[in-house]
Amino acid sequence: MKVLLIFSSSDIGGAEKSLSKIVASNNDKDIEYVVSTFGGSGAFTEFALKIGLSIEKMSYSYLKLFLYLYRIKPSVVYVIGFRISLVLRFMKFFLPFRYLIQGVRWNPNSSTKLDKVFRFFESNFGSLIDGYIVNSKTTLNTMRSIQNKNIRLIYNGIVSKKNKKHSREKVVLTIANIRERKGYIEYLEAVKIVLDSIPDAKFLFLGKDYLDGKLHQKIRAEKLENNIDILGYKGNVDKYFASSSVFALPSIHGEGCPTSILEAFTNHTPVVAFDIDGVSELVNNNKDGFIVEVKNYKEFASKIISLLNNSEMSIRMGDLGSKKVQLLFSLDKAIDEHNKFFKEFI
Repeated sequence: MKVLLIFSSSDIGGAEKSLSKIVASNNDKDIEYVVSTFGGSGAFTEFALKIGLSIEKMSYSYLKLFLYLYRIKPSVVYVIGFRISLVLRFMKFFLPFRYLIQGVRWNPNSSTKLDKVFRFFESNFGSLIDGYIVNSKTTLNTMRSIQNKNIRLIYNGIVSKKNKKHSREKVVLTIANIRERKGYIEYLEAVKIVLDSIPDAKFLFLGKDYLDGKLHQKIRAEKLENNIDILGYKGNVDKYFASSSVFALPSIHGEGCPTSILEAFTNHTPVVAFDIDGVSELVNNNKDGFIVEVKNYKEFASKIISLLNNSEMSIRMGDLGSKKVQLLFSLDKAIDEHNKFFKEFI
């Protein structure tokens, strides 16, 4: 069977990374994956090329999308992106693909406009979808309250690293695109508390800026530029983990199964994150990291300080996280579970 995986744009995040690696590593001869983007060239298409994938680009043209679907005739269309999924639901009536699966990679239970619209459409037009794939139990529960149909939980998968990484540097790493829901600007309150205790601590921010420089302005206004480096999107993050003792994810809502947390664990790095959405399904509090009440920046800073001041604890927690990834969040497991789900439609 042929499965078309289509993304809504050429931006890159955890979904694009993890799902592209599933396609690139698939060895099941019964399933042929094809990958496309409704967008044009960008960070995602560059990443895909590096891992050996050829990407069909629609350049935001509905006509190109329609003709492409008509030409390749997939059995299943697996769409990542709410807006484009709405279009595909109605294209399905005129095209030869039989099944439409929507990936829901975040927990759509917030009061944001997007989540409200999403819940409305899935409640009223979810019958046009043949199934959903979610990547956290919290998202699974939210989806069941909206549309009780074929919903499958499949956690993100990642390739474990055999070599241990044990940094003793006072460096805190964050990997997330710079958006409001990622909480970067509010996170600066925690950064200031850390620096009051550890003046030479360094913070690295990796991710594309979608806030038009507002974070940079706030950092300058708070006179934090000597301790914070905003490095933009980086395709290879291993060297940044190699110099970091802590991974901090300050997201305040809208996460599913953050790939960045799994990347931290496979690099033997402990995690500090807020208790939102699927984070607690990945992080074992006080074992391989710390989970903090959302927006409690004083406590968030306290956990970072404790890890920076106690390298033995940081190493122990990072090693436990690495072992957990090997057991529960392997890439092979994610591949097998996706393939099994799609074969159910044959």
